[in-house]
Amino acid sequence: MARVILDSLKKTYGSNLILNNISTVIEDGELVSLLGPSGCGKTTTLRCIAGFEIPDSGTITIGDTDITTMQPEQRDIGMVFQNYALFPHMTVFDNVAFGLRMRKVPREEIAKRVRHIMKVVGLEGFEKRYPRMLSGGQQQRVAIARALVIQPRLLLLDEPLANLDAKLREEMRFYLKKLQKEVGITMIYVTHDQSEALVLSDRIVVMFNGRIHQSAAPEELYRHPATLNVANFIGLINVFDASFRGLDGDGAFAESACGLLRCENFMPEHFRGMADGTAVKVGIRPESLTISSFCPESLPGLNVISGTVKEKVYIGNMFDYRVATSGGELVRVQASPSVDIPMGSSCWISAGAVDTLLLPLE
Repeated sequence: MARVILDSLKKTYGSNLILNNISTVIEDGELVSLLGPSGCGKTTTLRCIAGFEIPDSGTITIGDTDITTMQPEQRDIGMVFQNYALFPHMTVFDNVAFGLRMRKVPREEIAKRVRHIMKVVGLEGFEKRYPRMLSGGQQQRVAIARALVIQPRLLLLDEPLANLDAKLREEMRFYLKKLQKEVGITMIYVTHDQSEALVLSDRIVVMFNGRIHQSAAPEELYRHPATLNVANFIGLINVFDASFRGLDGDGAFAESACGLLRCENFMPEHFRGMADGTAVKVGIRPESLTISSFCPESLPGLNVISGTVKEKVYIGNMFDYRVATSGGELVRVQASPSVDIPMGSSCWISAGAVDTLLLPLE
């Protein structure tokens, strides 16, 4: 069983606190991405799990085994690096077989396991080639095969798609997701690419400044971000300054330059007991806004804002608008090409209260 538990990990480099009380659980067979900007601590977390770094405090457990201070080779973990780390002077077969030879697996068993894993990663017939004779995607699959052939309990991947071009990177996302489900191995995947994490992951752990801000399934993370940092990092969002105006049943109110907005997408525990007038933020994603040339009917669950179209770009499947509101905000709206509001025209934009996010200041 490869259930991984990180409990209160802390790590400093000199006077810099890199990991600040990192705790999470990765379930057996789960693909979890550690997502965040450069310097947030995600790679250091991965290196602690791999054994290349030892945390100053806290524990790392796989199954029933505390591996916190074990040597890397004792942890039964496979790892795929950003640069693949293939041996250029070895054939594909020898690269894949390397870990088995280090473990002194019998020759016949090595041949059998290498043949099997080459079939799994779709590289049958490539055994005698050298890395220089392979495409970037093929090299990546060799690196994955080398990590999987030792039959590890856990596979770690450190930005393995970063060196691929955009089209191949997109293809490899789906390949990795399919492969993980077929093999059934627990994977921890480090990336700063939010779209990559959304496509691949069963769950995403979002990190900033050595802390976990939120851990959730991709849709939950996108639709219900817990903090302003998460909301800004995952997808596009319009954010307004506002003042808290109290809770009301399942909703809350916030006063902004765009008027009084009803918000039904928020975490109540952040706002219970909050004083009236406290500074907060309101967020609405561009695709949640509707734009029209007429004022929609006023409804209790609908926030309506007047404005003027300042910019409009056609991007194939939608128009991407910039609307200057009457309150002075510049709001991004993404709408179907069937909705065509001319530049300079007066317009109204609206969003349901269920899509209007209320967030405390960080």
